Parts: sequence; structure tokens; C-alpha cells
Amino acid sequence: MKSLLVIALLVITCSAHGQVTFALGYDQSFEDMSTGKRIYQNTSINTWFKKPIGRQFNLITGVMYKRPTMNVVNYVSASDFNQFFADTNPDKVLSANRYINGTDKYKFAFISIPIGIEFKLIPYMRVRYSYHINQFISGNDAVKKYLELGEKSIRKISYNHDVALMFFFPDSNNQLIVGAAMQPDFILRDAAYQYQFTSYIADNLKGVMSFYIGINLEANMIKRRRSIL
Repeated sequence: MKSLLVIALLVITCSAHGQVTFALGYDQSFEDMSTGKRIYQNTSINTWFKKPIGRQFNLITGVMYKRPTMNVVNYVSASDFNQFFADTNPDKVLSANRYINGTDKYKFAFISIPIGIEFKLIPYMRVRYSYHINQFISGNDAVKKYLELGEKSIRKISYNHDVALMFFFPDSNNQLIVGAAMQPDFILRDAAYQYQFTSYIADNLKGVMSFYIGINLEANMIKRRRSIL
């Protein structure tokens, strides 16, 4: 049912009879802008396609490239990671900084399809809600080395919610974005793990709210029939 709904919304939103807008956006969030400070940094570059519904709403979809960076602290002392490292690296000694804050950053790359709606609040401000379907692409060295099954520990498909306010600059295609995204549950829960620390990391990453700011540059590919500005 979820897949059918996504396909239907994509067809409606990208309809040639609607307004197609190309948007190149860059959003950035930082560690102190996230609850629990688990997200060290989150970067996304995206394109949006929009179809006006009346004068108040846009249906939206698009394609996004996302690269969140997570910082999980104190996971050694609270799990059996030390034993995992000793078993998988018998000739190496676990470095001291694994026992304190400031451990390696876990970086992920996703291609995402957002589905959502925009609503005009006042002439130069809109509120946007979108539901993101995230396809996992790759993880950095920390993901490959320090999760028990490496990249196989990561969900291939994950989902998250995003809410944003958009402030338009008069007589310009630029807009300021201020928003918040709920991060998905990145790590597989039903994999055949022999150690508990991967589940501990998953619990610390799940459901983090990340606040971000961004700038979008837009261009109408088809002349706007109904302005909602």
C-alpha cells in the first residue's frame, strides 16, 4: 500500500499539466542543532518538482542526496565492543580514544525521494512537510570497521519525516529554509549479530531530531499558471 501511494503521488506531482519547478538546494545541520547531539553534521543537496493545487498548496517530490554524520559516544564502556575488536583484530590494540568522547564519526550516504506538500502561510512564507524514502549507498571506514557486519548492518531502505519553513526573498528565486528532520532507524534490527554493541549504537541513533538551515535556488521549467506566492 505504501509503495502504491508513493507511485500515485509521484505521477500526480510530476504531471506535465502542472507546474514543474527545478530547485537546487543545500541544507546544513550541526551537532548542537540536534537532540542528544548524536548527529554531528547533516548535508543534503536536492531537486524539487512541484504541482500547484489551487492557490494555497503545492504537491512536491524530487530527488535528494543526503550525507548524515553521526557521533556515538561512550559505546565501548556500555557494550561488548572491546571484545568484538579483540576477536576481529587479534594483532591490534584498541586505541585509547575509543573509551572516551570524540570517537570516529559514522558517515552515511543516501539517495532519497521526498513526497509531500507545501502550504502558503503568507505571501512570502510557506510551510513544507515531506516524507523521505532513503536508499542507502555507502558508509565510511568507521561503518565498515566498527559495526559488526559493516555496511550489511545498515538498512537498504529507511524512512523519515521532514518539516520546514521557507522564507522567499522578494523579486528573487532564492529562499531561506529553516527546518527539522527526524532521522530514520539506520541499522538493521534483525541481523544475525553475535555482539550487542551494534544494537546499542542503533538505539542511540534512532529518532534523533536534527534542525537545519539551507538555501534553495529555484527555476520554473514550465510557466507558472497560478502563483501561490
